[in-house]
Amino acid sequence: MEKRIIEWNAELSVGNKKLDDEHKGLFDKINDLYFGFKNGKDETIIRSILVFLDRYINEHFNDEEEYMRKNQFPGLITHKRVHQEFMKKYEEFKKRYSSGYSAKKLKEEVKSFLAEWWINHVAMIDHQYADYITPKH
Repeated sequence: MEKRIIEWNAELSVGNKKLDDEHKGLFDKINDLYFGFKNGKDETIIRSILVFLDRYINEHFNDEEEYMRKNQFPGLITHKRVHQEFMKKYEEFKKRYSSGYSAKKLKEEVKSFLAEWWINHVAMIDHQYADYITPKH
């Protein structure tokens, strides 16, 4: 079995099961996308992963922002901007895919952009709201 490029661990937990499960699901799909490009999977499979990620990322950001709003996290506006910036970069990534960018380059982008962004976002940015909210409960 090939080594995954992004792994969930307990230290990444934000203290909310639903959000943690969503993060785990995103990590799984990012790995699927990486190995899809690496192993030359059928375009239909790659497209279905991208469609899933589109929906899932938007749902996750909405769930996360609602959780922060409900818990009166003071960094919500800044956090929301981080999500918007990610979505711009993710749209650019999808445009490169649609325009026929090489699978090898896209595979590396999945690793250097998607995997690294998500691991850093969860470990550092999301932990800001987790640290603020968790002590309250």
